[in-house]
Amino acid sequence: MDAATKTLRALRLLGAQGSLGVSELAGELDVASSSAHRILGALRAEGFAVQQPGSRRYVLGPAADELGPSAAVDVVAVSRPHLVALWRRTGETAHLVTVTGDRLHFLDGVESSQRVRVGSQAGEQLHAATTAGGKALLATRPDHEVRTLLGPSWSGRTTSTIRGIDALLAELAEVRRVGHAENREESVDGVYAVGAAAVVTGRVPVAVTVSAPTSRAHGERLVAWSSAVRDTAATLGAALTRG
Repeated sequence: MDAATKTLRALRLLGAQGSLGVSELAGELDVASSSAHRILGALRAEGFAVQQPGSRRYVLGPAADELGPSAAVDVVAVSRPHLVALWRRTGETAHLVTVTGDRLHFLDGVESSQRVRVGSQAGEQLHAATTAGGKALLATRPDHEVRTLLGPSWSGRTTSTIRGIDALLAELAEVRRVGHAENREESVDGVYAVGAAAVVTGRVPVAVTVSAPTSRAHGERLVAWSSAVRDTAATLGAALTRG
């Protein structure tokens, strides 16, 4: 079996079984663990595999959607009604996101109907540390993994961007405590966002977010939006578990 065939078979196994560890893949492909690790590393680098937070197991990544339907649950389809409900509850733009490496991927979005609004960013990418959804997902991983993933520092998109790992880890500790993450003009000037993670074993880890102009992000609205994303993440997680 050549390298390309092994990689394609690994992709099919991920879709069929939901999640795989290195030793399991090595057994399925009848290769050494080092070879299985390289195959998973290559799939991860291209976005076809994602390592689950806090474990050594891998699931299909967002790039697998480009290949069409798979045996794995269609996360976007399952999430859509929850995203619409979040949009209706808040009146603001709602997104479904995931993280691959240090990049946040916008998988789906429902745009606010208000005259002044944040547009849907579905299909776009940003540095995970500059976003509410990215921070919500990073907070599900142990600090040492986040440190390895992001490195000591990164470029800032705005003057409000957190640029160092120690400051980010301090914020992630707070995210774990309160159950949601905020983006205070850290990726785009004038835009506020709040997000919460829905991480389910065997599924691509995702988060839901609400984005709005900073001019509306104050007082009781912040409390309401934070509660809405936490509730939506919980119900979505339950739906993905059933799926």
